[in-house]
Amino acid sequence: MELGLSNFGLYLIQYMNQKGIPTPYLIREEGLSLETIEEDNMKDENMYVVVHAASQWLTLDTLEAEFSASFLLGEVNQYLYIVDVKSIIAPLFMVANASDSTKVCMLPQKNGKVP
Repeated sequence: MELGLSNFGLYLIQYMNQKGIPTPYLIREEGLSLETIEEDNMKDENMYVVVHAASQWLTLDTLEAEFSASFLLGEVNQYLYIVDVKSIIAPLFMVANASDSTKVCMLPQKNGKVP
């Protein structure tokens, strides 16, 4: 398995040359059991990203109106997801707020232009 930090602060995962590993694709999309994946030495070529999500929903309307918004990351055991990297269509720019534990996210552009 290969891990790398992307430009957006998300961890990318690809199960390079790893066989018999139960991945989201093999379990959810192919409907295979752990036993079948291990016994048949199944391999998944997809790239995944680990996403640590906010504890409360932040709407696009809020971001479009204000361009940036503060938020708190949710608890890891409830708000950590592994998704196919192809499912990320509009990543946001995120930075830590130095004064407290909140994060600030921003649209990469406002009205088609970088502010």
